[in-house]
Amino acid sequence: MTKKILLLFLFLNAAMGCSISPITSSQRFKAKKQPSFSLLATRPSAFIGQHVLLGGIIQRCMTQEGESLMLIIQKPLDRATDKPIMKSPSQGKFYFWYKGKLDPKVYSTGKMITISGQVVSPFKMKMDSSHFLIVEGEEFFLWPKESLPAYAQKIPTRSILENLWEPVGFEPWTTGWGEGWW
Repeated sequence: MTKKILLLFLFLNAAMGCSISPITSSQRFKAKKQPSFSLLATRPSAFIGQHVLLGGIIQRCMTQEGESLMLIIQKPLDRATDKPIMKSPSQGKFYFWYKGKLDPKVYSTGKMITISGQVVSPFKMKMDSSHFLIVEGEEFFLWPKESLPAYAQKIPTRSILENLWEPVGFEPWTTGWGEGWW
């Protein structure tokens, strides 16, 4: 009986998927058959209406009349989390168009973002050239800035050898191992 319950639990866990992406599974499913970014960037007009899932680093965010436009430096996405991989080389830039006002101070230069949406015609955006990839956003996620934990941010004041030879808290010029030890 316990083996059946364990197998059922494992099956349900596998069926729910192992993805921990902030983008919904329906949006991920729509973008499942998207072409490579290099192909999208070279011929954006051939993929109008195609659902895509892209990410990268925000280079610029502009708002006007209740709409927002971001220029994003593309980075490949991690398969499990859909987070842009910072160490990977970029294959170009694209525009993210959102029908809503986004604060440029929040969506500032250098922050990572993952977006899901449809490739749209540059003429819909009133842009002159048709060689820019423009994605109309349906979902997006701004990744928090990563910082080191508090213990890793401290600058060591003693050398490694001092810490090895002298245990923390031992002060030979005072009472030894602390008050009340004797």
